[in-house]
Parts: sequence; structure tokens; C-alpha cells
Amino acid sequence: MKKRYKEHRIKWDEGIAVICPECGEKAQALLSWHSLNNKQKEPLAFLCPHCGLRKTYKELQLHKAYIKFNCPECGNQIEAKRPYSRRTDEKIRVECNYCHHTFTMKPRIEDKQWKFTYRNDGLKRDEDTGLPYYYQERVRGNLFWAYNRSHIALMQDYLSSDLRERVGMSTVARLPTFIKIKKNKELILKILDKWLKN
Repeated sequence: MKKRYKEHRIKWDEGIAVICPECGEKAQALLSWHSLNNKQKEPLAFLCPHCGLRKTYKELQLHKAYIKFNCPECGNQIEAKRPYSRRTDEKIRVECNYCHHTFTMKPRIEDKQWKFTYRNDGLKRDEDTGLPYYYQERVRGNLFWAYNRSHIALMQDYLSSDLRERVGMSTVARLPTFIKIKKNKELILKILDKWLKN
């Protein structure tokens, strides 16, 4: 009897498996909406069960202050920016480059999520924390990755099935072609088995 694939969903409450920047072990990047739905006072963004590193979204938040206006004395445009930092300045002192008058003004604050690392090294990274996914490997020149164990199980079920039923634009419908072609099937299934045993 042929094995039949039946559509199922990824469990997002597992978060995304990432590499901890402290110990290099498997950690969990939690999704912001999941933390907020659990009504936590300080929603966690990151948690490592090995070394205990924990970061909340508030701890990862950086602020960028900027001022842009015309000098009331001479009409010259004044623009000042402060790089991203943890503090929010109430007032910033700026000087006009043309008439050299100084002003103390309240800046506009732009919030940005901080990332542990930002490198363009070809690895798939979590969008909120910037940490590389734990489950990723090169397969014949292509980057093969998975969010978490639930995602691995979903791909394993799909690839090992003879009959594949799916509804509309599902997760498996968006799998890259190199994963679905027959010549890579055994190699991909070996990788998925290795990840599940890990």
C-alpha cells in the first residue's frame, strides 16, 4: 500500500531553532506574536536552554534619534542623527554649520529591533534576532534549512510519501524544486533524519 501525505501545519509555538551566540548550541528564537499571546509582561525574543541566555524584545530594542529643521536665525537646514543606542535622549544639542547658533531640541525617535549579529555569510537567519538557523546545510549547491522540528517532520512526511495531497498554497507547495526532485530525495531524507535525531 502506498504511503499518503496528508497536509498538516508547522507548530510555531516551538519558535525557530537558532544557534546561540554565547555557547554555539541549539537555542530558540521566539516569535513576537507568540510571546504576546501568552500575555508575558516582558515577551522573550530569545532563549538558550544550554547556557541560560535570555533576551526580551525590550532588551533587544535600539533607538535612533534624529533632528531635521531649518535654522530660525539664518534659514540653513540643520540635520543631526545619533546612531542606534539603548538610551533615548530627551534633548539633543545641535549647532548650525552656517551661523553657528546652538539649539537644544527634542529629537524624533525611531525604534529598531537589535540583532545579535548581522553578517551576510550566506546563512539563513532569523528576522528578529539575526541569528543563524540551527538546521541548515548545503545540498548540491543549494542551502537547505528548516525552522524547527515540526517543520522537519512536515518535510519528511511529504518527501517519504508516494501520494501527495495538499490544499492550495501550503508550506509544502512553496518548497524549492531541488528538495522535491527525485535525485535529491534520499539525500534530503538522510539530512532530515539526522536533524530529528539531533
